[in-house]
Amino acid sequence: MDTEENCRFMNRLRFFKVLYVLALLVVGQSLVDGSEGSDIRTEPLFPATQDGREGFIDARGTIKIIPQFANVGGFSEGLAPVQLADDGPWGYIDTKGEVVIPAQFAGADDFSEGLAVVCSGPSMGEFLTDNECGYIDKTGQIVIKPLFKAAYAFSEGLARVRRDRNAVFIDKTGKVIIETASRFADSFSEGLAFVV
Repeated sequence: MDTEENCRFMNRLRFFKVLYVLALLVVGQSLVDGSEGSDIRTEPLFPATQDGREGFIDARGTIKIIPQFANVGGFSEGLAPVQLADDGPWGYIDTKGEVVIPAQFAGADDFSEGLAVVCSGPSMGEFLTDNECGYIDKTGQIVIKPLFKAAYAFSEGLARVRRDRNAVFIDKTGKVIIETASRFADSFSEGLAFVV
């Protein structure tokens, strides 16, 4: 390659580098300011209590969702579980504070991998015996029927649940993938799950 060809090649390379950086800046800005039709706030929101009611603040302490709920969970995948009244059912709000899944569940957990645990009992604890837990999608539709005594968030495509005494792992259709001989198991992380 002679000097002139080398110079043209380097100019083209610089041009594509500049174009690439500009594309990254445009995409990055649309994620930050929510343009391009995105309605999911990228700024984290944190639960906060005021006058006995719960809402959400940003990292600067500015109230973003007015404290109006009896209880709240954290935001995950753009939605947060909320309890409108003490001892009332749970539903879900979006990052604008709008109810997107009406309050109808006795217990509700954060979304993980597009699904959230909902239960017939007020807690999703391991030791409840009369609980019935299943999974909903982000529209509030039950996608895995409430057949489990305890259920936990999906991790790496599997969720640990307890039908009777022993923990099992199910996929997103509710099919049992792994059975254990143990009552206690932890969620998958990096391809492994701790089972006692």
